[in-house]
Amino acid sequence: MGKSPKKPVIQDKKPEVKRIHTPVSISFKRIEAGEKYCLSVCTQNELKDIADSLRQLTSMSWQDVLSTAGKGKNKAGLGYTTYSDDALKESWPNWLSNDTKVSAVRASSCVRVFGVYIDHIYYLIWFDRNHDIVDG
Repeated sequence: MGKSPKKPVIQDKKPEVKRIHTPVSISFKRIEAGEKYCLSVCTQNELKDIADSLRQLTSMSWQDVLSTAGKGKNKAGLGYTTYSDDALKESWPNWLSNDTKVSAVRASSCVRVFGVYIDHIYYLIWFDRNHDIVDG
């Protein structure tokens, strides 16, 4: 005799949450320790500003981060901005494909945090203290 068929298991399915609405995750995996744009060259006040901006970044969804983009007076909060390869004064990271956009968020009036958003993670690359990486 064969086995009796199993009763189907009914599971409560939660609605799928799109990743753009989940909080941003950050990674320091791509930081080059001790280099020109490393945290180690930042002042204590700059470190505080960077920590505050990263705390804010990780409390936001990617959609919220994108909403801070804009030009001039339309920029808000983190002021998310993407840059093309030719806009960067720093060499394009060799691990990064050319179709990926390098972007920055504002940590203070002077400090910008550069990174790339790949697979729902914002990989930090540079901490620019004086607008050296891009004009403005």
